[in-house]
Amino acid sequence: MTSISNPFRHPSRRIRIGVWANAVSALMLIGIGAFWLASPRAASAGAFGIEPDSEAAVAYAQLTAIFKAIGDIIAPLFALVALRFRQWHLTGVLNLLTLLLLPVVDMVVWGTFAGPSHILMHAPFALPISVGAYCLYGQPADPSLGTAS
Repeated sequence: MTSISNPFRHPSRRIRIGVWANAVSALMLIGIGAFWLASPRAASAGAFGIEPDSEAAVAYAQLTAIFKAIGDIIAPLFALVALRFRQWHLTGVLNLLTLLLLPVVDMVVWGTFAGPSHILMHAPFALPISVGAYCLYGQPADPSLGTAS
C-alpha cells in the first residue's frame, strides 16, 4: 500500500496553486451548500427577490434549494477526493465541470430572474474554480504513487 503525502506540499508551484484554489472553492461551495440545506426556506423568502404566489411555489423553491445544495456539496467533494489521490488532471476536469454546472448556471438563472447585478455575486465562486481548473487540467497524475499490487 502506498503512502499518500500532503498535496499542499507539491514541488510544482502550479500544482500547489491549483490545490489551494481547489481547497478554497471547495470550502466556499460546501459552505453555501450547507447553508441551503440548513435553511431551504431562504430560497423562497427572497433569494431571487420574487414573492411566491402560492404555497406550492414556496414548496417548489424549498425542494429546488435542497437539490441545489446537494449539488453544491457533492461536486467539490469529488474534486477533493481526486486531490487526495494526486489525480491532478481529473481534479482539473472536475473543476471545469463544477464551473459549468454550478456558478455559470447560477449566473444565467440569477441574471434572468433577479437582474444582471446579481451575476457578480457568483464571481467569488467562479474565480478559484477557474484558477484550480487552469492549474491542474493537463497535469499528469503523481508517478510517486506507483501501481496497486
